[in-house]
Amino acid sequence: MKRTYLARKSKSEKAKIKDRIQALCRAIAIKRDKGCFLRHYADAGGCGPRRKDGEIVLQYDHLNSRIHSVSFGDTRLGVCICARHHGYWKPQYPAKYETYVRDFIGEKRTELLDKVRADNKPYKMDWKVLELSLIDELKKMGE
Repeated sequence: MKRTYLARKSKSEKAKIKDRIQALCRAIAIKRDKGCFLRHYADAGGCGPRRKDGEIVLQYDHLNSRIHSVSFGDTRLGVCICARHHGYWKPQYPAKYETYVRDFIGEKRTELLDKVRADNKPYKMDWKVLELSLIDELKKMGE
């Protein structure tokens, strides 16, 4: 039996839109948070790694799992974080991470996060509309 290559990622239109949504969420979080949010917490250690141009590698952390469509593109439910903190520090100190996130995002966003985490209903999303709204949100921020 011939083995065929199994694609790691779908090439569907929906998958492409979700990739663009992820990039928009990251861009919005970088502008809003002005870098890794854990830089404000000394015991979290320094940020890293750096790209060849010296900039810190920044990522977008969805505070509610990405499998939940309703919160996938809601930038209020995510933070900007460096690759070191996202990949190493967060898994080592999950309780402390949760405490720092809640402190950083504030009471209103924490309330929203708790509501969204408690809601496990499936939602049908119009990904194109969501992408357009994120483009608009980024433009309003001065991009």
